Amino acid sequence: MRILFNADPQIGNKWQRDRKEGHLRVMHRLKPDAVCYPGDLTEDGADNYWIRRCFFPGRQNQWGAFWREWVAPFELQGVDVLLCPGNHDNWRYGCKKPVLEKIAAHHGRGLRYVQRYPAVRLRVLVCGVYPGDSKWIANRLHPDEHNVLVWHYPPAGPQSDWWSDEHKQAVLDVLQGYRVTVVTGHHHDSRSGDWDGVEYYVCGGDRILQLDVSDFGALTWSWVGPERHHDPVERAQEV
Repeated sequence: MRILFNADPQIGNKWQRDRKEGHLRVMHRLKPDAVCYPGDLTEDGADNYWIRRCFFPGRQNQWGAFWREWVAPFELQGVDVLLCPGNHDNWRYGCKKPVLEKIAAHHGRGLRYVQRYPAVRLRVLVCGVYPGDSKWIANRLHPDEHNVLVWHYPPAGPQSDWWSDEHKQAVLDVLQGYRVTVVTGHHHDSRSGDWDGVEYYVCGGDRILQLDVSDFGALTWSWVGPERHHDPVERAQEV
């Protein structure tokens, strides 16, 4: 099984557009079984209805463009698409946050949900912009599966100060004893690190994060991008 992670397409932001140039071609070529977007799908949470209603002439229908380019083509091929909100998707238009509502409505999953892949003993926990409720995570971790946790704000390193140390420690406490990898975005970089013993990745930059899971549950993480087709990172993980 193959899952691709690519945060911060941020439709409507020309700098991210340049940084993500060519990503969709590479993603389709890699033939994933699932793709996951860890937040900032749009620049400022705009959709066509609220642009017209709030009188923003000329504003791009960012959600529409994201859906047409980053979601629909994959779903038409039977690829599972996992959406996670970011802070840029949280903009309010009038009394509504239209992109948050659309993310929540996608397959009726809500803003936090679990997607299981039992054939390879893997589950993906999509936790929202950041995991403010550690009990929600604790009740959904599985001791016999590898748990991939997805949220937007990095847990450590640059731009990790967007959520509190108290929340971080609460999450770390519930992760103890489980097989866990964390995948985030927000920082427009492609990097990996160690968060007090928890492996994490930030995939908001110019490369795509690829996870391959064998039939026996072995996980291999790789960076893939238009510049370097395949750059293995660190090690394969045995489940």
